[in-house]
Amino acid sequence: MSAQFDRDASSTWSFEPTWDPNAAWDSLWQQHQQPTSSIGGGSGGEPWDDFPPFPDLTSDPTVSPASSLMMTDLTPQFRYSTQTPIVSGDTSASASVCAYNDDISPIDNSDSNSNSNKDSPFHTISGAPPTRPKIAARRRSAVLAPKSAAAAAAAAAGAGAGRSRSWSAAVTAAPMYKYVAHAQLSMQSGQPKNCLENQNAWLQIARISNERHRVLADRFVLKKGATSVKELKARADVDHVLALFSQHYVREKVAILAREHVKHERASGHVYDDIGDTTTTTTSSSPPLLQALQRRDLEAANKSLWLDQNQPRTAAQVKQFPRLTVFDEPCHQQPNSSLTPGLLAVEVRTSSGYSDFTASSTENATLSEWDCDLLQLRHMFLLRESEDRRRKNKYYEFIEGKMKRPLNSFMLYRSALMKAVAILKVCSVVTDTCQVLSSHYPQLTEPQLLAVVGSVVQDVELPFTLPVDIDRDVVLEAIQATMYEPVDTFNPNSELKLVDPKFNSQTDVAQIITLMWNTEPEDFKQRFVEFSQIEKQHHHQVYPKYKYCPVKRERSSA
Repeated sequence: MSAQFDRDASSTWSFEPTWDPNAAWDSLWQQHQQPTSSIGGGSGGEPWDDFPPFPDLTSDPTVSPASSLMMTDLTPQFRYSTQTPIVSGDTSASASVCAYNDDISPIDNSDSNSNSNKDSPFHTISGAPPTRPKIAARRRSAVLAPKSAAAAAAAAAGAGAGRSRSWSAAVTAAPMYKYVAHAQLSMQSGQPKNCLENQNAWLQIARISNERHRVLADRFVLKKGATSVKELKARADVDHVLALFSQHYVREKVAILAREHVKHERASGHVYDDIGDTTTTTTSSSPPLLQALQRRDLEAANKSLWLDQNQPRTAAQVKQFPRLTVFDEPCHQQPNSSLTPGLLAVEVRTSSGYSDFTASSTENATLSEWDCDLLQLRHMFLLRESEDRRRKNKYYEFIEGKMKRPLNSFMLYRSALMKAVAILKVCSVVTDTCQVLSSHYPQLTEPQLLAVVGSVVQDVELPFTLPVDIDRDVVLEAIQATMYEPVDTFNPNSELKLVDPKFNSQTDVAQIITLMWNTEPEDFKQRFVEFSQIEKQHHHQVYPKYKYCPVKRERSSA
């Protein structure tokens, strides 16, 4: 079925079918071979000539023709009851015999032998052939709700471009995406901006106790649903995410994983270029960025990564790149450290100014050797630039020079932990390796196991201070079992590839982190509240004439 769409000045959509809805009734009438009979003494030779005159259409200019035709469905004269399906013609309709209400019908339909319900306002004329009812035009939808500002801007742009008048076509024909329109409304452009480097701090989060773990699981299960299947899955998701935050020695695990990836890439001939895409090479030379990261040469790395964001970004520089924004303070605490040993620390950073990760940074925010290790894993799924961000490149180019709101304490916490949980998920690969080795060597602690794995990965001698003798083949088997997986999951003997961990649902992870904020101890929350004041003050220094002007959403009157 084809259809044409019309829209009048009153923003009322109508759906006008191009097929004749009465064609099936004509076919059924011809099957009864009574083309000249009439019902009710009509003189027109057609069975529908007895019907009362069709009501006049409304003259209201704000109502579309389709809206006027739909009004006839509400009058008793044109109601009909469904009896039998149509054999020929339009199978989506059904055959029925039109009858009048008792108080308006010109024919007495009463019959003592009839089984029809007299209490019903509809009666079927017994023995009469099916007649053709007057069917009103079908509507597609009711009056549209008031447009949002973004939809209005997109529709206006689409109308100017000469495209279809439909809303979806207008959006696709617009010169800018709809989320760019939202950003344009919520951000104040043309305001003076001062060039200040962003400030950062390392804030610790509390470890997950058994009681807090139980509370988080119960709340997440309550949020997901009460069915047994959903409850089991929800508890498994909570256990998995919270187990990531219970890891230790994050820096050492990142370094081991980076060396294993580089070794595998060189052995297989598949290396990653400066933007993280895989390429095939037959030479032993590494990409320039990898060489710069291994030398810890930040000036050379700045040619491929936008490290000095005080300077305009070039086409060869990648804007998004991972940094090690989470670590755990070791038990041998540094003398000048204010962090508590054994707790995870995440980096929070102001969002209004620019960031400089080169050696010229005035805020001591230069990339560390741990950051360079993590950058060698930038091709992994959780660490590379998301496909959604690549699709919204126009949006991010648009907001680079625009004014944004300062982040509150919760948003600082959430953004920091969303970055941290991705890094912890990557580190869990090495954690699994240590767990496999601990079953063979229960006498070794986790730092000793990491030293063994690191020595085997680098092909150097094992540490001499270990309490037991280590079999390198056992370590290699543990590495292959946890860091690699078959390319073809249905063929265990297929070629191996490096494990690239992913989350089943990024939304579930974000919801669990929100619950973690709600159950975070107050003394840990207070640290984020204090940094939110720094964020607000820094935002005021960058945008001295900023004024909070929220964009209120248009609400349709019920």
